[in-house]
Amino acid sequence: MTSTRRLCCVVAVCVLLVAVGGCTANKMHRPVSVQENPGYTLAFIEFDDQGEMWDPSQLSRALEVIELANENEHGSVVVTYVHGWQHNASAKSEEKEGGNVYNFKGYLETIASLSQAGGRLGKRQLVGIYIGWRGKSGSVPGLNLATFYDRSGAARRISGTSSTEVIYRIMNKSKENPSSKVLLMGHSYGGQILESSVTQALVGELLGGGAELKQELPADLVILINPAAKSIQAKQFVEMLDRSHIELFRTGQDGTRFKVPLIVSITSSADLATRWAFPMGTWVSAIGKNFHKYSPDACLQFPRQRTFYTHTPGHNQALVSHEVTAVPLSVGEQPTALADIGRGLIETEFDPVTAQPVFSFNGEEYRFTVRSLTGAVNNTPYWIMQVPRQLIPGHSGFFTADTLRLIGAIIEVSGAVERGTSTELVRDSGVRPNNLKVMPDGRVLVTDASRRIYEVDAASSVPVLYGCLPELADPTANIGLEIDGTRGFGALSRPTGKSTRKGTDEYETLVVPFALVDGQAQLDKLIKIHSEKQFAAAAFDFGNHRLFLSGVAGKVIYAVDLTEKKPTPVLWFDVEKEGVISDLHYNNKTGSLFASGGTDGVLYRLTEHGEGPRPNLIARSLGWPVGMALDKERNRLYVGDAKGKQIWRIDCPDAETCGEPRSLVDGSLFATPSEIDVAPDGTVWVADREARLIVALSPEGEILQTISQLPVE
Repeated sequence: MTSTRRLCCVVAVCVLLVAVGGCTANKMHRPVSVQENPGYTLAFIEFDDQGEMWDPSQLSRALEVIELANENEHGSVVVTYVHGWQHNASAKSEEKEGGNVYNFKGYLETIASLSQAGGRLGKRQLVGIYIGWRGKSGSVPGLNLATFYDRSGAARRISGTSSTEVIYRIMNKSKENPSSKVLLMGHSYGGQILESSVTQALVGELLGGGAELKQELPADLVILINPAAKSIQAKQFVEMLDRSHIELFRTGQDGTRFKVPLIVSITSSADLATRWAFPMGTWVSAIGKNFHKYSPDACLQFPRQRTFYTHTPGHNQALVSHEVTAVPLSVGEQPTALADIGRGLIETEFDPVTAQPVFSFNGEEYRFTVRSLTGAVNNTPYWIMQVPRQLIPGHSGFFTADTLRLIGAIIEVSGAVERGTSTELVRDSGVRPNNLKVMPDGRVLVTDASRRIYEVDAASSVPVLYGCLPELADPTANIGLEIDGTRGFGALSRPTGKSTRKGTDEYETLVVPFALVDGQAQLDKLIKIHSEKQFAAAAFDFGNHRLFLSGVAGKVIYAVDLTEKKPTPVLWFDVEKEGVISDLHYNNKTGSLFASGGTDGVLYRLTEHGEGPRPNLIARSLGWPVGMALDKERNRLYVGDAKGKQIWRIDCPDAETCGEPRSLVDGSLFATPSEIDVAPDGTVWVADREARLIVALSPEGEILQTISQLPVE
């Protein structure tokens, strides 16, 4: 190689290195760090590449702004934002439409303008804190994408003592006025910085009081958007919350008590930076590192420790607690107005599919619904969700109308800025049963979030470990399990991570046939249902090898011939009413299908005739049906009601008539009695995940047995 060519190569490499690591100046952008704007005050705090504050006086001035706002007797709302990769605190970022400072100011202006006329901000002062760092180190188009890895190191250095001090001081100063509220937001590597800083601060606050939990938290809500953080950090915090049995509840105006988040991590399925680039970079950095194997006795089937190191929380299914679905708006439907922050933005309803409240809102083109995953391992106040590309189209550019609607919806659900909101930290220990099934020989099997199977003996109040769920079995996707003698079927409906041609989430439905041999389930060949739809419940017709499925929109039931080469759902019954059929049971003895659900609390019995199914409305006003069991020997139905927190008993002496529903127990025992089955002797077994109970009842409602704890393995 000639000296000229060598020189050219050296110059090219230097240009590349400069483009990747040093085109954007490493300097402080805001010597004047406080801005007074109509409706709010904005303060800047900046860090250098080594994780130190450029000028500690920026922090002092920010705290002075908060102190001044807190002199108002109504307090303040302090919104702190840590930006991510490809951004900084420069004046250019403020002047240019689409710049990060520009967008954050726009968000603050939206809050201020929407809250002027009696909004939830009320007379409280609005303060914005923009925490800046050198998230953008290169400016050459195309080549600046390579700085994703370079900036990872800077973010880790910033996630140290100084950033923890800044976050902690902001929270404490804000809370000097009890009426003040604190919202923390972080994006990309800013999410990593914020998560690291705030979780360290929260561990001390949550555990520092000993047995008694402090009720005054330093932050009211933390929101991480496309966080570029190793999921092992989230795993450790989730496990700390779980070990400590810490949950956060909010009491609504109607007296309803429901779970709310403290931290919400939101990741777009279309975020290629955290989905592909982050694992690639961390995989390289993991070379030569040691990772231990999780206990072989654990049933959780967690990914390897290396996976938690290389993947972000939103791309690690083991940590995901909530799902977000997108359905195209119908003709004439309008987007939800960007109303006051945390006010009137969402429609909250009870979801009989998961037996949990869900919230929905209309975006520009899609209706989005957020619901918890029943059976998820993560059942803590650290909500982790992956959202479809229709909501957040990529890694950056998240200050869109739809994303602001999502943020506002989460704020509304949490009550984070609500004046006079009653939230309570509690230690809520006990059993968390996901599924309950009575075997033909009378044994009762129960599964929990750890994927363990316990056997409950009617003569003992102490369950024993029976085994682990098969790898295929997914408690978050289970929609039906039925056993007839020595054979049985299970059904799963779960997202594939892909989108349909209509832009909605794609689902796969699997049928798992099995045989019972010496009490153990031996799996047969899987049957894949030819459909992209999501289904809510399943029932099996053993005699005709059919599967019945209920849809998640409208009271619709499909029939599937399992003997076909490509089993395909065919519309079998449509009530043409809103709601969801949340539970199905097929009586193989009489050939009747029972279907319950809907917020109108209906129960149908469908029998087949020459022209198709004939529906018979057995009962209405059963509250919110969430579970159903059929006593075939005694011709009785039992329906769990999450609204009335009770069990209904309905006697059906023949194929044509059924008696009036009667309450088996009062509403003081249960919360969401969604798992019900009947033993051969007529004993009614109920598992209630929310009430942390397994209960055995006589057909007359007498409590025979109560189990509130499972053995610790």
